[in-house]
This record gives sequence, C-alpha cells and structure tokens, in this order.
Amino acid sequence: MKLRFVLLSSFYIIHFIGSGQSRNLSYYGNNLRDHLLIKQQDMVGRVTNDDIKGSPYYVDSFSASIVNTIHTLYKGVPMRYNVHDDYMEFMDNGTTFILDPKIEIRKIILNDQIFSVEPYNDHGKIRLGFFFELDSIGVKLLKKKVIRFQERIPAKALQGTSTPPTYVPAADIFYYRIAGQAAQPIHNVKKMIENFPDHKKELSSMANRHKIKSNEKDLLQLWEYYNKISIKK
Repeated sequence: MKLRFVLLSSFYIIHFIGSGQSRNLSYYGNNLRDHLLIKQQDMVGRVTNDDIKGSPYYVDSFSASIVNTIHTLYKGVPMRYNVHDDYMEFMDNGTTFILDPKIEIRKIILNDQIFSVEPYNDHGKIRLGFFFELDSIGVKLLKKKVIRFQERIPAKALQGTSTPPTYVPAADIFYYRIAGQAAQPIHNVKKMIENFPDHKKELSSMANRHKIKSNEKDLLQLWEYYNKISIKK
C-alpha cells in the first residue's frame, strides 16, 4: 500500500525557495523532508487501492504544474489533484507528499486548469478548499469537483460476490465569492444576484431574458455580461 506523507505547512515551501526565483521543487526535496510530520498509516481495516473501483483524482497521472505562493513561484512540480480528499499530491524523488489547501497558496496551474485556495461555506462551516477558478475579474466564479466514496455493498442472497467500494463522480458545485467574504454555493441564480455588490437590476434582467441556470455554460455567460457592464461603469 502506498505510504502517504503530510506537509506540516506550506510555509516550508515558501521558506526553502529562498531567493524568490522560479525553480523546480525537486531540487529542494531533502530540505522539505526534514520538515514533514510522521507518515500517516492507513486505518485498520481500510481497503487498499487494489480493492477500490474508480479514482479519487481529477487526473490520475502526475503532471507538471506551476505553484504560485504569496512569496514566490515553483515551476515543473509533478502534481495531481485528489478531488475526494481535496488536496494536491506532488512527487519528490519517487515519494508522494500532500499539499493541503493553505491561504499562502495563490494559484496552481495544473492540467490546463487554474486552481485557487478559497474560504467557502460548507453547510454552515467556513473551510479552505481548492477550487477551479472560472472567473476572477470582480466577483469570483468558482467550481468544485465532487467525487464521493461508496462503501462495499455486501452480497445479497444468491449473489456470488459483493459490490466493491467505488469512487463515484457527482455533479459539480458552483460557487461565487465576493471580496472579503467566504465563497457561497450557487443554488438559485436569482438569490445569488440579490447578494451581488452592484448591477443587480441589469443582472436580473439578463438572467430572465436568457433563462440563466446554475450550470457552467450559463454562469460563464452571466459573468461575461457582469464584467462587461462593470468595466463601462
């Protein structure tokens, strides 16, 4: 079973980059290992990767990424996004490390997508999470991928085998974030527009004319219109 390691804090990424120049993270691999917590063992009885169907990752393979922190920039970091657990994994000299969503991270460019770390409302609790950044000119439009884990289903009478545990993709959740506030899920476009800082009448009119729904295509159209009228202001 693959051993997993947890970063103590993304502060150490910032500290060891030193000069502020863009470098490859693997160059600092030994230094980073000195500041890791003890590896986390899997819980007793937890299924192994071989038992599970599906995948918790946005893309299974590691791809070169760019990581922009509040102090500096990393280029060429082998990384992948674990959607189910909402963290990034990166490779260093054959070992996998975990990068949790930290406020020190500005942007991560991975698999032709821009990820940002945002505070968001998760059923009444404010958490930090990785989001796909769809628009960030004014009010941010964000997308959160969802992959759920379905436990093993025991075999019923007359069935030969049980149903294996499975990672199951679910519908994307879209969020909007006004500056200084936590990101909020978009359940109702009309109610969302009521919370916008400006141009509420114009946005409501446009949403009614074009029958805007809370899907990516429609929301991008609404944000394009919002940015256009905001620039003219």
